[in-house]
Amino acid sequence: MTPEQIQKVIETAIKENTTFPFWLYLIAILCAAIGGYLGSYLNNKAKNLATKEDVKDITRLVEGVKNKFNNDLEHVKAELEIISTTRLNLLKEERNTIVDFNLSYYKWYHSNIQLSEACKSYSNDRAQKCFEKIEISFIDMLINEAKFELIVEDDNLISQKNNLKTVTLEALFNKPQSFLLEIQKYNLKYDYLYEKLRTTKDDKEEDIFVEKITEIINKKIKLHDSYLSETLNIHDSVHQAQKTFRDSSKLYLYKSANIIKKS
Repeated sequence: MTPEQIQKVIETAIKENTTFPFWLYLIAILCAAIGGYLGSYLNNKAKNLATKEDVKDITRLVEGVKNKFNNDLEHVKAELEIISTTRLNLLKEERNTIVDFNLSYYKWYHSNIQLSEACKSYSNDRAQKCFEKIEISFIDMLINEAKFELIVEDDNLISQKNNLKTVTLEALFNKPQSFLLEIQKYNLKYDYLYEKLRTTKDDKEEDIFVEKITEIINKKIKLHDSYLSETLNIHDSVHQAQKTFRDSSKLYLYKSANIIKKS
């Protein structure tokens, strides 16, 4: 019986003047108290169980959100690492490209300027090698220039590179090639006269051949001196463009080096 039912029985007994033994009243009171206590206990127990289940659900939810956050964070970190690594690799490649173009430019420039070797020999093989050296170094510079245009993003540096190339081409304007052609022409005359001198038996002819050979030698020396003077003019006309591009390249390389170092 519930406490409410026991209370109803007692109230009915009082109204009808029904007499019960004393111990029955005591049992009824105890039952009511125990019933009330059990009801309260069970009610609180149910509430506690419900609260524990809620806590478990909330804990699972928090752990799920936490795990997802950690997974997303690791994913973002990985992507940032890839982006950072890619950026550093591009910076390094850009630095190498700038250096490579500078090296190939000066190799080509000096192959045009330093042609004294062509005057040291009376064989056209050396002059031909000078021709080939100029052509190969120019192609190498063009390859590095194409790479420069592809990778380097600094507009100012690109503009200065274009100006340097234009100024240098205008200053040279086939002067090295013309010089080498003249050298080859003198070498052919020299070979012809020298063969005549070697085979002649006539003293007068020998003197004539010696005189002509000497004239060719002097012409080669004069041509060489003239070209040296010309190279000074070439250097003066391109020096400023070279300095501007070189200084800008150095500044850009230092900046990118600091970025790489900080990364």
